[in-house]
Formats: sequence, structure tokens, C-alpha cells
Amino acid sequence: MVPLPRFRSKTRRLRAPRPGPSPLASIAVVALAAVATSIGGGSGRLHADVASEAYAAKVVRVVDGDTVDVEAEDERRRLRLAQIDAPESIQPHGPEATRALERLTLGRPARVEPITVDRYGREVVELYVDGIHVNRRMVREGNAWVYQRYAVDEELRDLESAARSERAGLWALPEPERIPPWAWRAAGRAAPGRDPEPRSREDRPLACGSKRLCREMDSCEEAMFYLRECGLTRLDGDRDGVPCERLCTRSAGGDER
Repeated sequence: MVPLPRFRSKTRRLRAPRPGPSPLASIAVVALAAVATSIGGGSGRLHADVASEAYAAKVVRVVDGDTVDVEAEDERRRLRLAQIDAPESIQPHGPEATRALERLTLGRPARVEPITVDRYGREVVELYVDGIHVNRRMVREGNAWVYQRYAVDEELRDLESAARSERAGLWALPEPERIPPWAWRAAGRAAPGRDPEPRSREDRPLACGSKRLCREMDSCEEAMFYLRECGLTRLDGDRDGVPCERLCTRSAGGDER
């Protein structure tokens, strides 16, 4: 028989719990981390040095409708707007979304509220310029979708409903052209009505490598990745945001059949 453990009769003094973050604050942080993870495919772990402090910056480049480059503390950083997803550059309303974000932010001082860092090294953030919450403004003007599966800001959903009812921005497009960006990416820009081959970023991990020319790219998706995430600007000779025109035009052409 195994002897029962002995318990000490001495009474210990109970210590008062240390103050910590409120349960609601903890829930909000975790939820926003999930948003960042979904956008960037990261691990979902919050970076304490990123999530804790806002900072001032200047927007020096708009990559597309939900991504900007800023200068802060003598360094350049790439930011991804949290909880929203703008049309891809070669999607209907993609160029318009990019121009809308340029009008709001380019060349202006900004307040950046970081949430986490995605697997591409981008900070996932809430962005403010001239007192405007840029993430929300892009949705309200119909230049971005709410990332419905992961959004935690209920006001974003209300703003999208208002934009939809007013047919603002992308909501003025014919319904067949109003394809959520995440569906567009996952379908590999397949023609409507066809069974798309699964080609999401998660299914085909991309990484910056030694490729430098359009003829080395296997797909428009890969060319777009090298332009946006690796900074290979030579792929976009006419600076219209679309790399490797022949390759990407051929990919987009199937949508019209």
C-alpha cells in the first residue's frame, strides 16, 4: 500500500494578488493578435515591445490599399492595416483603393498603434492621420472590406454596412466583380464558375529568394510577393503597382471569360 502524503498543519499567510490587466483588455489583445495572425500567417504570439507602445511616424509610401511604408526613429517600416482587407492591385477597384490610401496618408505624419508582427516582418497596426482612424475610413468609403472572420471592432461592420447601402467605392461594382480579396487570393484568380485550384499563401508559402527577373517568376502571385514583400521594384517598370505586366495580365484575363 502506498502511504498517504503528510500535510503540514502550519498556516501560510495568503498574499494579495498582484494587479494585472483587466480581463477585457486581455481578451482584446488576444483577439487582435488572431486578426494579425490571419492576415500575415504568423504564429499569433504577441511581441511585447510592439504591442505596448504607440509611436509617431511619417508615411513615405503606399504599397496598396492596406499596406504602407513609414519612417520612424530613423528607420523604415512596413505596416499592414489591421482587421481590413483591400482589393488586390489587379482586382477591380484595387488601384482606386491604393489611391484612396495615398490621399489619406502619403507624406503625412501618423500615429501608429502596433498590435503584432506578421510572418513577413510587417507590423499589423491601427493607423491614425490628422485624427482620422485610417482603417475605419477605408472601410467607410468603400475602399476595403472588413476581414469578417477575424474582425473584433464592431464599428467596422457598421461602417461597411453603411458603405454597402450607399454603394460607395467597391460596392458600386457589378456584383460578380465584388470578390473579397481573401477569396480572390485563395482562388488564384480563377475564372468565375470554374473550380479553382487551391493556391492560398498558406498552401504555397513564398519567400524572398534569388529571383530578380519576370521570366523567373512562376506566377503573378509570386511576382506580386517579390514586389510587395521583397522590395523588387524592377518588376514594376511603369510604377502602376502591377508587376510583370504580361504574366499578371494573362492571369487576370481569365476572369473575363
